[in-house]
Amino acid sequence: MNKFFDSLIFSFFVSISMVMLDALYHLATNTAVHVNYFLVKITIIFLVLFLTTFWVGKGKHEGIFVCISGPIIFYIYYLVADSTLNRAIFKLDDSFGYIFLHIFLFAISYIIMYNFLTIKKGSQEIKTACLAFILALSVVGIDSFYRLGKLQLITNNEELVTAVLGFTESLYLAMFLIVFYFLVFYYIKNSKTRIISYLIGTILGIYIIGHDISRLIFGITSIIPLILIDYYLKNLEIKRNIKINKTMIEQTQTRKIFFLITSIILGVIGIIYTFLNYKTIKFILKIGLGLNHNDHVMIGIVTLIIALVSFYKYLK
Repeated sequence: MNKFFDSLIFSFFVSISMVMLDALYHLATNTAVHVNYFLVKITIIFLVLFLTTFWVGKGKHEGIFVCISGPIIFYIYYLVADSTLNRAIFKLDDSFGYIFLHIFLFAISYIIMYNFLTIKKGSQEIKTACLAFILALSVVGIDSFYRLGKLQLITNNEELVTAVLGFTESLYLAMFLIVFYFLVFYYIKNSKTRIISYLIGTILGIYIIGHDISRLIFGITSIIPLILIDYYLKNLEIKRNIKINKTMIEQTQTRKIFFLITSIILGVIGIIYTFLNYKTIKFILKIGLGLNHNDHVMIGIVTLIIALVSFYKYLK
């Protein structure tokens, strides 16, 4: 497995696990969870994590960097962007204190995926429990996004969509899948029997807890996280064995300068699109691109992320 797919799969599982943990907390505290919440948060978290993992690598220092920078950038987005929900009616996670919650949840997901599944620390029981945890949150996250997206497409009303997910149902499903997956992966050794048991248990769990036929059919897609994590873990061993006899090649000065220039240029563009007034961008600078304010902010945030990770790469 090349570094691109390694970073892609790693970032996918850490991001969706973090966002789902965050969603469970929001549901428990009556904070709005809607389509825009899922899309924006997972885009920002995933992009910071993927670029860092792909350009710099995985590890303790990289983990600290992404766990802090991701939530801060997400907070900046919420400060600058226009809310798609009425703040007088709905409780949103846009206050400063949520940064620390997001850092904490991000760190949990990163540590579990890196320490116990990537470098394989701990006993077999702990590693199996971590695998069950990551897979369960990924499946619940996909199922939750399906439910939110389905109603959003039907009604085009985000305020109605906020009522789709419930804390009790989401928590029960997550806990059931964690326990079930642990039993499957710890006790069943035959790979075909394991896959069949995984699929049947997931589909029945979603249907029994959710009582929705369409979700039962969509539950078949739970095989995707299983395929991805299996591919990641199997090829990780091959990659590790190959790298044992290789020496690390230092970055050339030319490459470091490239990342520095990239960080400066995209940093300026990111600041313009993120923080300048919508009318200034559209009518004075003539770079509105026919988009609305939140689209401009997202362009700015994405370029700021690339600039920030590029500068981090330069420093490394």
